[in-house]
Amino acid sequence: MKRTLVFILLLLAGGCSPKQKTPVIEYQGETFRLTRSFSDYDEYKQSPDNLLPEELDRIETKILSVQIPNQFSTKQEFVLAALKVKFPGYGFGGLESPKTIYTATIEIPKQGADRYITAIEKSRRWFVIDDFKGPTAYGGTTVQIENGQLIYRTYKGAEFRRIKLE
Repeated sequence: MKRTLVFILLLLAGGCSPKQKTPVIEYQGETFRLTRSFSDYDEYKQSPDNLLPEELDRIETKILSVQIPNQFSTKQEFVLAALKVKFPGYGFGGLESPKTIYTATIEIPKQGADRYITAIEKSRRWFVIDDFKGPTAYGGTTVQIENGQLIYRTYKGAEFRRIKLE
């Protein structure tokens, strides 16, 4: 009896209790539950099932709600602000565009969608002019200005968003 009690106490002290903490990842001041513990960030990043499915809608809501300023001194300043929206271990990129336009694409984990944040340069400053949820951006996805409108096209050339510029 005494031996069993000592064994149980050792297990509890060693962290082997049945009430172990669920592994989590922090993002924008909140924690999101993972499917399991990972030995390092690279293992987490490479795992196709690293996030609990019931967390995905909450992660999407958080990604879409993160605010960034609406103007920047440089393109680099804009890109760094947009990069802070990226969820750990998931994608961030840009679209093919003229050099006076930059669109950051931020992957929304497991949702087949990205958050698009577009800024244009005017008078040597960068202004955010569009921010929306759209389809996953594959290589060759473009954004350009035509006839006073901002037009987004998939890598196959199909238009998926058009807004009038003011």
